[in-house]
Amino acid sequence: APPTITARPKVSPPVRYLPPQPDGPVVTVFVGNITEKAPDQMIRFILSACGHVTSWKRVQAFGFCEFGNPDAGLRAIRLLHNYEISGKKLVVKVDAKTKTVLDEYK
Repeated sequence: APPTITARPKVSPPVRYLPPQPDGPVVTVFVGNITEKAPDQMIRFILSACGHVTSWKRVQAFGFCEFGNPDAGLRAIRLLHNYEISGKKLVVKVDAKTKTVLDEYK
């Protein structure tokens, strides 16, 4: 008789990454040098990988992203500044006032 399997292999459920939910001051980040080849949805998707995006406004080659918390803003600066899309490196930064908030938050 052919062998029978009596036990099923234990498989862990897939782990989904959930960005932290808003907790703390909203942080506005400047995103510049965006290639015209990158659709708006693509940029928003990349930004949302850093955390909760409360608003995204784009004007041609630059835009402003509002994150729900400082963690997300810090993550965007760390991960996306100089990130290359179609041969152009993104410029991701904050103004002096926001930088002070982020420095205090760290």
